[in-house]
Amino acid sequence: MSSIKLICVNGSYFSDDMLFFNEQNRSFRYGDGLFETMLWTGSGIRFFNEHFIRLREGMDLLGIQANEKFEDLIVQSISNLIRLNGINAMARVRLTVYRSGAGAYLPKQNTAHWIISTANIHMQEIKSDLPQLIFFDKIKKPVNVLSSIKSANALLYILAMKQAQEHNADEAIILNERHEVCEAASSNLFIVKHEQIFTPGLESGCLDGVFRKKLIHYLQQHYPEQIIILPMSREALMEADEIWLTNAVQGLKRYFLNPNNKGCSSSRLQAIQEAMMHDAAFLEQEN
Repeated sequence: MSSIKLICVNGSYFSDDMLFFNEQNRSFRYGDGLFETMLWTGSGIRFFNEHFIRLREGMDLLGIQANEKFEDLIVQSISNLIRLNGINAMARVRLTVYRSGAGAYLPKQNTAHWIISTANIHMQEIKSDLPQLIFFDKIKKPVNVLSSIKSANALLYILAMKQAQEHNADEAIILNERHEVCEAASSNLFIVKHEQIFTPGLESGCLDGVFRKKLIHYLQQHYPEQIIILPMSREALMEADEIWLTNAVQGLKRYFLNPNNKGCSSSRLQAIQEAMMHDAAFLEQEN
């Protein structure tokens, strides 16, 4: 196995230290694209179908076009890249799709170009401990049709995480333009209070997260009385018994604003979490 790490660019494979685009690249110039970050479990991408649906919906919204074989090509390219990079355990897979061609703000064409990269991850990256949270107040997230997609422009989240680091925190809470809790910088957000599970709706401007969607669907099917979707104030978050942050790679991480609450979840909540994480339908892989 070669020690050179490869990436996949439009179906071809290159060393990741090669320059494979010029300054005309629209993702580089304008953030004209979007991306998916996915978890390779050792045998496939977890929740691939949901990731791909969200990707195509975002591409349709941005007017980025791909042919009918695009999904098959992406699936095959991910499998090839995993094999070529010698990955045999868990890995982070990033798929970036951007508009090709020249033009300034008005593009001259709308064909999709794409890049796939991989990175090994380890169990310690996804285990929960007792992280610190801050509110990011400098910039409020706008609520509009672009709010729910994973745009190539991530400046809001970068600045939020920089502020978190400056305050020795692990994660930053994003507020929307109405000063409501929206999401965290790298995750969707749920709170638990008196055995009820609350989360902001997409109307709050949060990312339409894959794990968020799977978790809501699971709770609505099996525990409909437990899940409530509604606008959330920062006061409600501060009064929560615990906070759940979710994303496709880390899954569900539990945060406790009060360290004395750790380990104090009700037996019902613990049973829900255990049932969910052992449910084959919830954890099913699509490729």
